Amino acid sequence: MNCKRRQKLVLTEGERLNKVLDHPAFQADPIGNMVNASSSNASFQQEEEPHINFEHQQFDYSQPNHNSFHDMVHDAFHETATFSGNPEDPNLDAQQFYDMLDAANQPIYDGCREGMSRLSLASRMMNIKIDNNLSEVCMDSWAELINEILPEDNLAPESYYEIQKLVYSLGLPSEMIDVCIDNCMIFWKEDDQLQECRFCGKPRYKPSTGRTKIPYQRMWYLPITDRLKRLYHSERTSASMRWHADHSRTEGEVTHPSDAKAWQHFNTVHSDFARESRNVYLGLCTDGFSPFGMSGRQYSLWPVIVTPYNLPPDMCMQREFLFLSILVPGPKHPKRSLDVFLQPLINELQQLWYTGVDTFDYSQQQNFTMRAVLMWTISDFPAYGMLSGWTTHGRLSCPYCIHRTDAFQLKHGRKTSWFDCHRRFLPMSHPYRKNKKLFMKNKVVRAPPPVYISGEALVEQIDYWGAQETVTCGGNWHIPANMPDGYLVNQNWHKRSIFWQLPYWKDLLLRHNLDVMHIEKNFFDNMMHTVLNVQGRSKDNLKTRLDLPDICSRPELHLTRDGKLPVPIFRLSTEAKSALFEWVKSDVKFPDGYVSKLSKNVEQGQKFSGMKSHDCHVFMQRLLPFAFTELLPKNVHEAIAGIGTFFRDLCTRTLTEDGINQLDNSIPILLCNLEKIFPPSFFDVMEHLPVHLPHEAALGGPVQFRWMYPFERFMKHLKGKAKNLARVEGSIVAGSLTEETSHFSSYYFPPAVRTRKRAPRRYDDGGVAPVYHVSGVPDIFAQVGRLSGQLKEVWWSSDKDRQSAHTYILRNCEYVQPFESIFITQVKETFPDISEKEIEKLRDKDFAGWLKHYVQYGTETYPVWFHELIQGPIARITTAPMYFTRGYAFHVKAHGQNRTTTNFGILVSGETDYYGVLQEIIEVQYPGLVNLKCILFKCDWYDPVIGRGVRKNNLGVVDVNASRRYQRFEPFILAAQAQQVSFIPYPKIRQTGLSWLSVIQISPRGRIVGVSDEVPLQNTQGEIHVPEHALESIILIDQNNRELEEPGDYSEVEDEVYDEFDEDSESYDSGSDDEDCDFIALFCELFHSLMMEGRGHYRQYRSNGGRSTAATTSRSSPHSTTRSSPTTTSQLPRTPSLSPNSTPVQETYQSSTQAPSPPEAQAHYEMGQLTLEELLVSPGRAGLTKLDPKRPPGTTMVAFEIDNEVGKVVSNCIKGFFTEPHANISQTPKKIVDTWFHMFAQQYNWDNSINVLVKRQFTIKAGIRLCDIVSKWKSKWKTSGDKVMPMWMDPEVWKGLKVFWIDPHSEDKSGKCSKARNTSVGGHGPSRHTSGQKTYARRALESAEKNGGVLPPIVEIMEQTHKRKNGVFVDGFAEQICKEVSAKIAERESQLSPGHSDQPGGLSIAEKNNILLEAAPKNKKGRIYGVGSIQVIPSASSFDPPPTSDDYVDRQTYEAERKRNNDLLTRIHGYDYLFDIVAQDFPALATALRAQRPPTQGAEAQTEEPQHQTEEAATAQGTPQA
Repeated sequence: MNCKRRQKLVLTEGERLNKVLDHPAFQADPIGNMVNASSSNASFQQEEEPHINFEHQQFDYSQPNHNSFHDMVHDAFHETATFSGNPEDPNLDAQQFYDMLDAANQPIYDGCREGMSRLSLASRMMNIKIDNNLSEVCMDSWAELINEILPEDNLAPESYYEIQKLVYSLGLPSEMIDVCIDNCMIFWKEDDQLQECRFCGKPRYKPSTGRTKIPYQRMWYLPITDRLKRLYHSERTSASMRWHADHSRTEGEVTHPSDAKAWQHFNTVHSDFARESRNVYLGLCTDGFSPFGMSGRQYSLWPVIVTPYNLPPDMCMQREFLFLSILVPGPKHPKRSLDVFLQPLINELQQLWYTGVDTFDYSQQQNFTMRAVLMWTISDFPAYGMLSGWTTHGRLSCPYCIHRTDAFQLKHGRKTSWFDCHRRFLPMSHPYRKNKKLFMKNKVVRAPPPVYISGEALVEQIDYWGAQETVTCGGNWHIPANMPDGYLVNQNWHKRSIFWQLPYWKDLLLRHNLDVMHIEKNFFDNMMHTVLNVQGRSKDNLKTRLDLPDICSRPELHLTRDGKLPVPIFRLSTEAKSALFEWVKSDVKFPDGYVSKLSKNVEQGQKFSGMKSHDCHVFMQRLLPFAFTELLPKNVHEAIAGIGTFFRDLCTRTLTEDGINQLDNSIPILLCNLEKIFPPSFFDVMEHLPVHLPHEAALGGPVQFRWMYPFERFMKHLKGKAKNLARVEGSIVAGSLTEETSHFSSYYFPPAVRTRKRAPRRYDDGGVAPVYHVSGVPDIFAQVGRLSGQLKEVWWSSDKDRQSAHTYILRNCEYVQPFESIFITQVKETFPDISEKEIEKLRDKDFAGWLKHYVQYGTETYPVWFHELIQGPIARITTAPMYFTRGYAFHVKAHGQNRTTTNFGILVSGETDYYGVLQEIIEVQYPGLVNLKCILFKCDWYDPVIGRGVRKNNLGVVDVNASRRYQRFEPFILAAQAQQVSFIPYPKIRQTGLSWLSVIQISPRGRIVGVSDEVPLQNTQGEIHVPEHALESIILIDQNNRELEEPGDYSEVEDEVYDEFDEDSESYDSGSDDEDCDFIALFCELFHSLMMEGRGHYRQYRSNGGRSTAATTSRSSPHSTTRSSPTTTSQLPRTPSLSPNSTPVQETYQSSTQAPSPPEAQAHYEMGQLTLEELLVSPGRAGLTKLDPKRPPGTTMVAFEIDNEVGKVVSNCIKGFFTEPHANISQTPKKIVDTWFHMFAQQYNWDNSINVLVKRQFTIKAGIRLCDIVSKWKSKWKTSGDKVMPMWMDPEVWKGLKVFWIDPHSEDKSGKCSKARNTSVGGHGPSRHTSGQKTYARRALESAEKNGGVLPPIVEIMEQTHKRKNGVFVDGFAEQICKEVSAKIAERESQLSPGHSDQPGGLSIAEKNNILLEAAPKNKKGRIYGVGSIQVIPSASSFDPPPTSDDYVDRQTYEAERKRNNDLLTRIHGYDYLFDIVAQDFPALATALRAQRPPTQGAEAQTEEPQHQTEEAATAQGTPQA
């Protein structure tokens, strides 16, 4: 068939195609006019623009002569179909178009049914292969069989290869691109001709002698442009692609990403893009999978999937709209080289943004220029790092908190912990921020939450740190050695992501999504493994307990003396575990298809195993909010349940802006509630990321459009296409291309053709409502639904049932409601004093009969169906065990109660919600010609009264009382009114009188409910519940579970003794004999504590109202994990070591398991409760960093002028107690300076002989640091105003500082000081140096350590700190001094006689320093210019300053303080002294103690205890000898 004949065939195809070819718009330039019109920014809807107007708007398959496959060919070749009629040879695209028309027009054989052409048969066979995942060999067999059946000379394809050739043109393009064997680069565009990798140098092709070169590795790329164009070419999808812009949005509700902030922000920034509603908004997802399953072969394939978000919710994220764009080949994991494979896609996205592509919109019959934007990516957390360039492991792994995180590494666990990182997200006034016990010990959180960084700021960060693009440096360049400065310490940027090449990427508010699916599963796994104490998986283990003392004030959880672990309150007991697993196996039932069988995940009654992501999803959101109610303490259950309800509310399909704000406010509280209970090792990054999920929900909309579930299912579908395991990539791509063709062609099959997409769903309800031959029949008789199972025709069980059913139908018929009003009016007229309750009874009993009488004897005319209705239903009914409607599958209880699923729970929503159990499914039929039918459910109802039969907590958990029933006889409802629920009992250890069932509402299967169809699951009862539990009274050990603890005496007597002296009890009354006895017992505990730890003080005991200081002073050890008990012969009761705010309840429950800790292990954070004198002599300070204001070289001590760390600590002390507006040290009250020094003394240890010197040096350093801090505040305030005020500062203090800053006298003095700082000796200006933040003294000591401890001459350090690397001085005056001193040293050395100096070849160091001392100028304070902190370093040289009067005073002060400290130790450790004091105030107590003490005890103690104990001995021992 030649060209002219082909064109003649086209022109005679039908009236529609003739109009296309004869249209004036195509005579000169078929597409050019359209493109020119669009480029002039003119709308195609304007009248003057050229417009293609096709006659057909929809396919009419009922017409016998209509060939739908002509339409298919036309839709696939829109541009080619408009080819001009000039007599020229067709190009390749036109040739394919004509071939397809030939195939669509050729019948399979003469006389076959009309419409059965070669193309239709090939399309049908292709669709059968895809729907059933058949192999090519199977398709060959079917083709041969069809050829044998059909008459001879038929045109049916004889093999699958012929089918492919026939429908090939309907397919979409794909490319193969060669890749470096090490994933360094792709041979593409300008690198297409390279023969080897330009990064690693490895060859591109395998060695071969044949003509065809075979590359080592190839990637597959499927361009997205043609796939997006086809969405507009097809009638089925073209109109839906504008849904995002055309749908009506309810204010305050978010049902689609287009309703969320990120989409709207982008449309505001790029309004030119948003003006064309047909432009495409895309999302991208990637993840890896192994095509070989669990076979053990290591192989990683990474598909890159692109999906459009223009579609409505019921089409969006469907499999056919998930486009495989890139297939990264295996077997290697791409790791950080993923950007190499993304280059073609990014290049295409840039073209779609800048220029777009000409596309035909079938729904509007217009050509337009289609553009596209990538809105965000979706991936799990490891792939998040591969896409974004931000490493997602380590301390800085959170991509929102970045460097502003408070995460830290556990010392023993060796893992990063996000414990106590969530209080900063709370309101500034929240009490959790100030709590020093329940979270990180002694930590008050004043920091605000981290600010979300804009795209522009992120680009600046990446450029600042110097992260490189993978494309420019190679796929294997991103190794630790090549990472930017500060990697994993100050920042986590390992590369500059290729997505930053997109011009709009920086304008997006949400670039990369955190995957809710993986976060939820990891959170659930960690929680369940810890609660169930799964060995090897629990977050509470030995390393956890070793880390605990350093972080938390939870001594009751510390290791016992024999190395055992106390049982925490969050761990299930053996009985509770058994109850939980038995509950899951027997009582947890959901409707068909809701979740997999959870009972199969119970492994030997010890743990859950094999739970998929969706199983965890259901358990977390539906079961966790109530599962542990009776298995764990209330505070633990509420903390765990809060997380379950958070994920439940987050995952609703219809979000509200108020609901999102509520979630954002609640999640920090919920995480803090967990931090109060679980150990720090529990909180990895997956427990931290939920705090950012509400923010992403506000930006991106419902999580169903942004999580991995649909993409994971799609990857499983791709995995099934790997038929050829030797070429898995090519097999998968070939199957995907075939599937795309099959999907497109299936749109044009006649309605009678059944495909997988057209097959009825699992719970198909028929989809068609009954039709009556008369008009006006109410909707209740036209319900969409399908009866199933064994149908039976039976009689009504009773006349009462029949009457009740009929009355219910009448009352729910809209047409009957006016008659009901008349009936009530007549009743009230007849019985004026009748009550509403009696009216209800009369209505149920007499309304149906009254209505029949009223209509039959009335004068008005009524419809025929109404006359049949009032007659009442016939005596026989049809019953069925199952009924399918609106996505629900209902079973009667008798049919489903023994199944592993439950489908008989019923909910009827209204002003009062009714919960019941489905007993019968009834089809009611009315007599007459209309034959009215209605489906009713007969139910057994629970009591609906709130508080009696139904209860609902503020977590949204609804329970019904299984023992109470609804009293009224109203068993029937319409099937259309029923919603499905599941009733699940609570797991219990012991059965109680009441039996509550938790109600779980089920969403319809296979339906995307809209805004008006679904009641949102978000909690609307206010804030999510915060447990009302006293912050100071949390018991963290299980009082009833002592499996791992030593047996002890937990008698009721001890509890009673303690109860007398609870913090809430009345004060001690010396007049009560009973209380005297109790007090004696308590004092024995106190006295033993004082003698064993050497830190108790009678003064503190009295100040606490006679209570033991053990209840207010912690003795837990942050540095040791075991407790050693000192040897003692005392029979007095032991008092355990407790946390600072621990309660006597904690004391009682660990008194038999813990002993006092050794003095060197005492906690340092509690020293603030002591006076400074007591603090300096208290035991346990040996572990602190040693401080010496004149640090000798070669030591690990720190000093004020040498180590910057000391200055930072001083600054923190100042900021930690800044309660008055003092701008400098002279204005600071002495009590505040003393408080700062008291805080400082808790950080460092020093010799008692230098207390005065340390205090003086501290005051000097505090004055300098205070001026620097206040000066910075002042500078920022002048430029930015009050917003720079520190969040922790009292506004009144800030106000006082501002008054000082604007004072003229203060301004004048500030100017003079500034001028003085900028001048120096001789008016040479400020000294410039190259030392950076490292002090001169530090540099001198480092040089001394390298030189055997000998300090270098000061002039050498001066040269080092004032020269650049090229040897040029940065300070002219320092250069002059150095040259002058060097010249004098050279001159002196030239005059030396042999043996004069102890230094070989020259002067000694002391002599050189003396020359500098003589030559260098000094300021008024005697400081030498250019030397700085070197002057504070002690040495043996004559350069040391001579002794001053201050040194003599220091020595005298040292001696006095030494004497005072020894006296204090003697007083603290003296048994007799303490006894005498107590005896004066409590004679009865003294008598009792004398009676208890053996006669020789006092003498032995006097003999053995030394009269005087030196300071060294006291420090070494830490406890007195008894």
